[in-house]
Amino acid sequence: MKKLFALLLAAILFCTLLAGCNVNVNMDDVNVSANINISGGSTDTSSSTDSKTSSSTSSDSIGTGGVFLAPEVKNLPAVFTKARPTITWTTLKGGATARVIVETADGKVFIDKGGITGTSYTLEKDLTSGKTYVLKVLYQRNGEEAPMAGITKKGKEIFCNIKTTSNTTGGNDKETVTMEQIVNKIKNSSDYQIMMVGDSITYGTGSREDYPQTGNSSPDNEKTYVAVFAKLLGQKLSNKTILRYDGVYDSRKNENGTAYIHTYNGPVTVQSGSAGKITVVRSGIGGNTVARLIKRKSDFLGKAVANKAADLFIIKSGINDALYHVDSEGQKRVEPDVYKENLNTLLTEIAKSNPNADVILMTPTVNDDHTKKTSSQLDIYATKMKEVAAEWGVPVIDLHKLWMDHLDKNAANYGSGDWLTTKPGDLCHPSPKGHEAIAKEMIRAMFE
Repeated sequence: MKKLFALLLAAILFCTLLAGCNVNVNMDDVNVSANINISGGSTDTSSSTDSKTSSSTSSDSIGTGGVFLAPEVKNLPAVFTKARPTITWTTLKGGATARVIVETADGKVFIDKGGITGTSYTLEKDLTSGKTYVLKVLYQRNGEEAPMAGITKKGKEIFCNIKTTSNTTGGNDKETVTMEQIVNKIKNSSDYQIMMVGDSITYGTGSREDYPQTGNSSPDNEKTYVAVFAKLLGQKLSNKTILRYDGVYDSRKNENGTAYIHTYNGPVTVQSGSAGKITVVRSGIGGNTVARLIKRKSDFLGKAVANKAADLFIIKSGINDALYHVDSEGQKRVEPDVYKENLNTLLTEIAKSNPNADVILMTPTVNDDHTKKTSSQLDIYATKMKEVAAEWGVPVIDLHKLWMDHLDKNAANYGSGDWLTTKPGDLCHPSPKGHEAIAKEMIRAMFE
């Protein structure tokens, strides 16, 4: 009989190997569970009782799937602009509750609220503007606890950027900074620094008269939009001394693997006056996306020039973020939502380093041959930048609109006429007249 049972068992196992099926055989005191993985070549055998116990435990454990799948934090910003922001998440299931912990940057617990049964929680204490917090959002069930989706175990770092901390209702108390307020600061300051941050257009590519013939991308330092802006600013404020510094870079990379400003040449005296000075700094590098600006933030944050912190950052970006090509560093086109997120990160870094500084954003100009073989689509990037500006309460100079309003598709240089360089195939770099047009629009937007 035992031999018969053995033969029967062998036959069953052989069939299992052929069919790849699961077999349970109960022969009085014999209880065998066989799981054969044909494709993987591995065999796992275990007691059916242990298997059932394991399965039951798994289905009841938090975060393993089914009704206990982790809820997800929704629409969490990189920057809080309210003194008492509201944290929201998807529906809690299976009797789970939520716990929200806010810690200060040094690890001290600021808020710890558990047992939340709804899908949101508004902070019960005011955050302080200019400070970084760590947010942890957890869900709990049967004594177990795990982070909600979108939050790591270490939490998520959030920077608080509000002008006052008097908000106790959760409303948005962020103050919008106007151009008029910025200009008044420039007029009334005895020592004011403006940091121009951006890409090759900020650097000045195209400003050389011989660029179309020679391809020499180095700027004519007196014809970049930064230089022209400094001159026009002097005309508006004739009693001020205007100084200019020009950033210089080459092929060397910093520790983050990106090009950086090696030195700032200057100061160049644009104008002399008796009622204080204004310093204008050019910090542009060809090929810069917003992500690359962040990687070289030490070039322009803190006291980067003349041992003084910048009072105003004017940021021009978007051209390189929108490109479809892959460049020498493998930089693919940045999706619009990622571009927006990167802008938020950049403004957060500025607020941390230079908390008293103002910011003006400038939308990307143009980079388009206006055919089905378009190399970029900048409308959405201009829109995303405006969204960031609205969220932060900072002004925007809409260079994209300026250039699109100027566009005549029947004109030379892809419709941009004499504003764009005549170098064949160059869809974006302004001619000297194009640089002048940018500077004039900046002055108009600020003073008119």
